Amino acid sequence: MNTEAVRLRLINWISQLEDEILLKKIDSFRIGQKEGWDDLSYEDQQAIEEGLNQLNEGKFVPYSEVRERIKLKLNQ
Repeated sequence: MNTEAVRLRLINWISQLEDEILLKKIDSFRIGQKEGWDDLSYEDQQAIEEGLNQLNEGKFVPYSEVRERIKLKLNQ
């Protein structure tokens, strides 16, 4: 199968997708190729995805709080 046929088959498939999670993963793959994503190890990619998921779920510590914790630790 030539490149054009594969491209058209993928376009057709993607245009019919309704799974938002899968669409986001495809889009992150597209973005990742431009930003060196493929140069990262699989473990690093998984760690980044886990961190992004945590951020999206609101599971993070604000920078100001981190600074305050470090300041308190250094002053002990």
